[in-house]
Amino acid sequence: MRCRFSFLSILAALACLTAAPPALAELYSVNVTVDGVPASRSYTDVQELQSVLTTRGIASLSPHYTNASAVQGSLSIRGLDATLSMARNSPEIRLIVPRAGIDRTFSGATREESQRQLRAFLGGSGDDEAMYEVADALVARTLKDPIAGNPGSLLGQSIAASHAAGIQPPGDLGTLAPRAAGWHFGSGFEFQSQRVGGTARAYGLPLAASYTFGADGPEAYLSLPLALNELEGARAYMGSAALGLRIPLIRGEAVRWALSPAYRYGAAGSYDSGNVAAAHGPSLTSDLRLALPAGLTLGIGNTYAYAATRPLEVGKARIDYRLDNSFYRNGVWLARGLGTLAGRPVTVSAGVTDTRVAGSRFAVPSWQEYRLSLSLGREAPVSATLAYTDGRAGYSAWHLGLAIAF
Repeated sequence: MRCRFSFLSILAALACLTAAPPALAELYSVNVTVDGVPASRSYTDVQELQSVLTTRGIASLSPHYTNASAVQGSLSIRGLDATLSMARNSPEIRLIVPRAGIDRTFSGATREESQRQLRAFLGGSGDDEAMYEVADALVARTLKDPIAGNPGSLLGQSIAASHAAGIQPPGDLGTLAPRAAGWHFGSGFEFQSQRVGGTARAYGLPLAASYTFGADGPEAYLSLPLALNELEGARAYMGSAALGLRIPLIRGEAVRWALSPAYRYGAAGSYDSGNVAAAHGPSLTSDLRLALPAGLTLGIGNTYAYAATRPLEVGKARIDYRLDNSFYRNGVWLARGLGTLAGRPVTVSAGVTDTRVAGSRFAVPSWQEYRLSLSLGREAPVSATLAYTDGRAGYSAWHLGLAIAF
């Protein structure tokens, strides 16, 4: 399946030739040469680029421009490259997006008419198939999309949350300790610094609640992670909610095994980038724990999740994502008690998790996480986590987390 952009929000960056103040970030940038004279500008807010290509816009960037000028432009749209050209004394405008296989010439009686044709094309009223290709290329080729394509996107964070909810309910330390009956709540704060061809930071608020029906009984849970992502000055807000049921199948002293079916719905949006979409789908998580010598616990967590990403319309921001993905997230960890500190038990755990994506193309189709956690307390533990993520296409991230359960 592919996704359809109503393109005023993405290749609205062709409006890069319109006036806008210089920006330090380069989510959207243009280099244009008019009659041999170069000029450039970069932007962080796509809303600044909503003015489409016009003669006045080109002249604001290159004051000596006329309708007879020769123009060559190269564009970067969140890492997706495109070119725009106008031959001297010609009304035609040629648009090329190599990674999407787009090579289109707009031929009006005047340049203004060709600009109107280009505007209609970028607005989604032209060739739908071409728009599918451009949109698909953006998610598949760049690391800077807040909805999909990378571990820090809505889809990447959703699979991580579904996996965590299934293997680590509130207050669980990854050991063989039984679950107490009644309510459990969890909260905390997370910070993540990502390398995506630029500076990206994410701030998270992981919220969770569960109810265990009797000691070590079935456990209904709600997973509710919220996040704010910042990419070179552009902000994206995301959140999701999952309802699940953790079903204990084996509750022995040396072996514990539980299955957790769940259903998650999430949404993300960025006013700066003009993106807004929702993703939803089921997941199934297996949590197997085995007792090892020296007081060690070996944990094995496996999650399969499916997510369908569909468009939302909020104000003028609309990008018609139509993605269908399957996720496979598999991890192992070791946990062990280390005695007490200030009269409270200390537990340390270390693990690695591998995530792989199938279905609609992802710029980062697989990534691995290496995690170290230290917890203080058992009834209402406080946990600190340090993690490193290494992914395909040059993606990497450091993660710091602090969690409390009660």
